[in-house]
Amino acid sequence: GLIGERTGGDPIELFETAVKNATPLVEVRARHVGGATYQVPMEVRQERGTAMALRWPVSLSRPRTGRRLWPAHHTDWQCCNSRWPSKRIA
Repeated sequence: GLIGERTGGDPIELFETAVKNATPLVEVRARHVGGATYQVPMEVRQERGTAMALRWPVSLSRPRTGRRLWPAHHTDWQCCNSRWPSKRIA
């Protein structure tokens, strides 16, 4: 396939390596102590880490609803400075 031709390797091994590299080892969890909430780092089980690594690219590739990226939602984008969209040109 295309991946095998471009990388010169086995596509299945490449996919397994990519999932392994994207698998988190630690995540922060909310911990309530005496009315305060702390972010506590905790180890991620292997099954959960693999599930997260497989879920992230799928969820991030889905189209999102809401406002579109600048300048698509601006009608007056011509009068904005291209380097600093929030600042107007006088």
